[in-house]
Amino acid sequence: MQTKMSRKFFHVFASLTIMIGYTAVLIWENHLPIKHFFPPALINSCFLYLLTVIMTTGLWNRLACLLLGMAAGELIYSLLIANYAISDMIGDKRFLDSVLMIVASIVCQDFILSLRQKISIRFQTSITKSKPLFRKRAQ
Repeated sequence: MQTKMSRKFFHVFASLTIMIGYTAVLIWENHLPIKHFFPPALINSCFLYLLTVIMTTGLWNRLACLLLGMAAGELIYSLLIANYAISDMIGDKRFLDSVLMIVASIVCQDFILSLRQKISIRFQTSITKSKPLFRKRAQ
C-alpha cells in the first residue's frame, strides 16, 4: 500500500515518526509506574492515534502508515531490549490489542466524518429546494 500512494517520501517519513513514537512509548511505559493509573494499551493507542491523525490524511494513508510504523517500531523495540538480554515476543497480545484499537478508532472516525459530510450535503440541497417561509414584499 505504501508504494502505491502519492507523496511516498512524506508517508515514509510519517511511518518513521510513528515507528519512533511507538518504540519510545514502549520504553517509557516500562520505566514509569504509569500503568498503575492507566492501562498501557490505552496509553499506546491514544498516543499513536493522535500521531497518525496529525501526520496523515485519508483512511488508507493513515492505515498504511500506522501499520508499517507500528510493525517496524515493534521490531526496533525487540532489537533494543535484546541487547540487554531481555526476551520479548514480537507481535504479542499487547501489540495486537493496540493495533485493533487504533484501526477501529481510525475507521470509526472516517465513517463519522463521511456520514457528517453526506448529511451536510443532503441538508444543503434540501434548503436550496425549499420555498422561503416569508416572501419579500415588492416596494
